[in-house]
Amino acid sequence: MKDFEEQMSNMIEEINGVKQDKNAKCLAEVFGIQNKEVYITKWLAYLLSQPSIGEVILRAFMQIINDETIINEKYEVYSEYYLGAAGRIDIYIESDNYIIGIENKIWASEGEKQTTRYWDELKKNKDKKIILIYLHPEMNPSIPECDKSSSVTYTELVNKLKDYGIDIPNEPDGLDRFLYNEFIKYVEVCLSMKYPEISKKAEIYQKYLESIQSAKDEYTDYTNRVESWIVKMIEETGYKVGKHSDYWQIYKSKWLDINFHFELLWDGDFVNSKEIRIQAHLEGNNIKKDKIRSIFGLDDNKPHGTANPLIKHSITDYDFKNEDNAEKFIDQIVSILESEEFSKYADYAEQYLNQSGI
Repeated sequence: MKDFEEQMSNMIEEINGVKQDKNAKCLAEVFGIQNKEVYITKWLAYLLSQPSIGEVILRAFMQIINDETIINEKYEVYSEYYLGAAGRIDIYIESDNYIIGIENKIWASEGEKQTTRYWDELKKNKDKKIILIYLHPEMNPSIPECDKSSSVTYTELVNKLKDYGIDIPNEPDGLDRFLYNEFIKYVEVCLSMKYPEISKKAEIYQKYLESIQSAKDEYTDYTNRVESWIVKMIEETGYKVGKHSDYWQIYKSKWLDINFHFELLWDGDFVNSKEIRIQAHLEGNNIKKDKIRSIFGLDDNKPHGTANPLIKHSITDYDFKNEDNAEKFIDQIVSILESEEFSKYADYAEQYLNQSGI
């Protein structure tokens, strides 16, 4: 144990001695997000939501996959869009005539049957054309499992955009133009096929990797057992828990029929998080039903997910150092879910399901 602590102390001292890189080649490197899939997804989704830029990007996608869908009508763009039991697709685009789903993988590979689940859920929209795109760098040669999806590399996308010219007709000046140009530069600098250079911090990490991995394995085992215990305790209160890497869905089985659930969200890993956010979500296409909107008191037909929850709350006064503290955490969560502010939405869900005979 003493040897390990000495190694970690030495590693921290070496990392603290690494100076700020002055040679960032694109905006993503300035903020250190070049490998952060969630941030790159939000960046692309933002560009797609800007009318002139988004239409050009979508037309580029369609040309690459040899699809004749005409992109000249109004559409809505969502990121991390909830597709029920299929999970969350990175980007979801919907118009009156088509739905385009984009799953973005920077260096990760596809989750188990991920694109197949997405396709099966998307194709339930029988009155619209369905397009599923699997976007990835050429240096990440992962192949989507679903044969209905189309694989597109970032390099293919940028090459097609450059064929159009950087100065897109009607492209606005200012922030949108800057973000578009920087996105192209990001792909060329960070995602193109070339042998990578190792950073100084990566060298230090590599030096201590064996010790770090040993500690990580023990920590992962500990956190997995803590999470499993908490899930069991929550489920003993009458709820079910669907675990995902950075959020948990808390629900009762019938609620899934209308994509209603509570959600716990956090940054980093669950056990070491500093804040747990609790939200009530009503997502998916059921939100478009007049009866659901009436019962829930909603005046729009947009999904109420992470970006637009029905209600939200957060807690910061908790830790998992021992069983007593973990039990207090569970009491806090259940107390919030059963509060009048949150429980009324569960009552609305039950009311709709009972009236609909589901």
